[in-house]
Amino acid sequence: MEKEFTIFDPRKISGSYFNTYPELKRIPEFENLKENEIKLVWYYANPTSPYAEITDDKDRMKKSCSEVFKLNPDNRIPYLKGDIPSNVSMAISRMARMLPTHRNRAKEIIEKTFSELEGVAKLGIEGFRTSTGDIDYSKYVTTMASVRKELPELLKILEEGFSVKMKNDKQKTELDGQAMTKEFMNQQKEEIK
Repeated sequence: MEKEFTIFDPRKISGSYFNTYPELKRIPEFENLKENEIKLVWYYANPTSPYAEITDDKDRMKKSCSEVFKLNPDNRIPYLKGDIPSNVSMAISRMARMLPTHRNRAKEIIEKTFSELEGVAKLGIEGFRTSTGDIDYSKYVTTMASVRKELPELLKILEEGFSVKMKNDKQKTELDGQAMTKEFMNQQKEEIK
C-alpha cells in the first residue's frame, strides 16, 4: 500500500537536510550525524521510506546505500559489511520508531488550532457581547492576549509541520495556493461592499 505522505523525506529537497527539517537536530540520536548518515538512516529505517517494506536487512541496506552514496560508492563498503557505527545504529532504532500517522494527525490538529485561533481573533470586539448587549471588555482583552501569546509558538510548529509532506506535494501546493487566492478575493469583495 502506497503511503499518502512521508516524514523527513530527503528526496527532492534543495539545500541542507538538517535545515529542511530542523526538528532532527533536536532529537539526541540525530544531532551528531552527518548529512549522508542521516539520509542513510532515513532510507533504511523510516516507515515512509520506499524501502520500508523490504524485510531482508542486507538488501534494504544495499538499496539505502545506493541512494545515499551515489557519488562516493566506496563509502558504502563498511555498511554493506555490517560495520555500522554505534551512533548510526542508535539513529536507525530511533528513526524506526517514528510514527507517521501520529505526526500527520498532530499536524492536522495544529492546523485546526491555528484556524480556530484565527476565528476567535476575527470575532473582534463585537464577538464579546453578552446576552444583555454589553461588551465584556475584560474577556475580550484576556482572550486576545491569549491568542497573541499562543501564535508565535503555534506558527513555529505549523511551519515545521511535524516534517510531514504529502506525496504529491506540487499538486497540493498548487491547490493550497488557489484556495488562498480565492479566499483573498472573496475577502476583498466583502470589504468593498
